[in-house]
Amino acid sequence: MTTTLNTTTDRANTLADTFISFAKDTAKSIIEMSRAVAEAKNEDRKTFAKFCELTKIDSKSSTCRKYIAIGKAADHLIKEVDSLPNNWTTLYKLSQLTSDEFTIAIDKKIINREITAINLTTELRNAGFKLVETKPKTKFSLALNVPKTFSPEDIDRIVKDVKEVAARYDLTFSKSVVTAMLKQSGIEA
Repeated sequence: MTTTLNTTTDRANTLADTFISFAKDTAKSIIEMSRAVAEAKNEDRKTFAKFCELTKIDSKSSTCRKYIAIGKAADHLIKEVDSLPNNWTTLYKLSQLTSDEFTIAIDKKIINREITAINLTTELRNAGFKLVETKPKTKFSLALNVPKTFSPEDIDRIVKDVKEVAARYDLTFSKSVVTAMLKQSGIEA
């Protein structure tokens, strides 16, 4: 029985080590890919256009802008790659910090492999960071027609899913606006 338990624990440890190693490699790959995009952007226009063609990156997309931002912060991000999440949206949010802010956040253990883009802003504010808010350029708003038969739990799941999508695409999300719209429709959230 002890041998089976030890074998199971050993196997789990080996697999966990493999997973963590690839997670670190993923964060490093995202940073280095972003560095390549930023370096290509610093070249002449024709070189950048050819780079984008070869890599299938739309040079006018928000994805390209995020890659460039991460790439510009690559030097200080890569130094702490073992502590970084393997999610490019979160890495983009981290790239918005100054080098000093990033170092302080690492020292305070705000930044870790588990941090998400959704939680990062809250954690930074709670730690006393003065974050500069930029007003997004609103091209359109999204409205959801939710049946009155939806339960509060259904609404909470929808709000959670919308928050995750908003964070993934760097969109603004306001639960208070959603709650007000639901109340107007006669639904209590």
